[in-house]
Amino acid sequence: MMPRRSMFPTGRTASFCRLAAVATAGGIALLFALGWVSAQIHTPADRFDDREGPSADSSPSERDDSRRQIREGTEVVDRLGYFRTTADRVTFFSEDGKDRFVGLENLSLERIAQAIGDNPAQLQWSVTGTVAEYRGSNFILIRRAILKSQAQSEETPF
Repeated sequence: MMPRRSMFPTGRTASFCRLAAVATAGGIALLFALGWVSAQIHTPADRFDDREGPSADSSPSERDDSRRQIREGTEVVDRLGYFRTTADRVTFFSEDGKDRFVGLENLSLERIAQAIGDNPAQLQWSVTGTVAEYRGSNFILIRRAILKSQAQSEETPF
């Protein structure tokens, strides 16, 4: 009867296989570590350390010294201003001209778009909502918008 051969390598082959396994595991661990470090270095918060000015990543047309970058999640409460339709978006401009927010689509914004479409005059609004950031621009999810009636003292909520 012949001696039974092992399914596992022995001798030099076994040593080579162990060395290859350790090298492969080490390489994979190194790649994960480098990826984690890279992700820590390039977090979005690091890109917007100067919140008073535009992002360094923004294009020249987006850079405007009169506007400031507002942090994600900031609550805007009763901010006065007006809405204007640009292309297929509705944008809110603050009364003091320092802030501009592109409206995020919801039912409130749909009603605002209808109101400004029906009235050619620039209407004053009081807006409450939450700020979002994307690629150096501010957006707003409107929770409440009140049309400040110019001719009358009444207010119309949207």
